[in-house]
Amino acid sequence: MNPTDILMDEHRVIEQVLNCLEKINCLFPAANRAMKEPDQQMLITACEKVEAEELGQGTHEKYLALANRLADRFGVSRAASETPHGEHKCGH
Repeated sequence: MNPTDILMDEHRVIEQVLNCLEKINCLFPAANRAMKEPDQQMLITACEKVEAEELGQGTHEKYLALANRLADRFGVSRAASETPHGEHKCGH
């Protein structure tokens, strides 16, 4: 492959990733609105357990920071913001 083909392939991959992220940004809030409060709490607790036991504390924050740096770099909306209490408003 020549360099032009490689760059075109990379550009197509980036477009596909951005398209997926756009869909995710719609799906997570829609699912959140559809779930009842007890179900939301159960899901949050389960996610926190997986993070603590399998991924390691701080993994969520690490990837949110990465997502926000990429969003800033590419001029798109940030993935999350932190509330004054340290909670994340992720849209999921």
